[in-house]
Amino acid sequence: MPNGTSKSYTYDGFGNRTSVKVVENGKETKSIAATFNDGNQLVKFGNESLTYDANGNRTSDRKFR
Repeated sequence: MPNGTSKSYTYDGFGNRTSVKVVENGKETKSIAATFNDGNQLVKFGNESLTYDANGNRTSDRKFR
């Protein structure tokens, strides 16, 4: 990445990405966590919450209104 910027990721045992960290010039500038429910569905990414219906379909994610 340009200007000494790097990204690092962590994963859970199921291979889901659980965090993203951005480092610019040796200083962490962004850190975002992801949370998954027991059904292995993404329910939170940073400050954004996602919801699902009884069939497992995503019903909200604040991106498409």
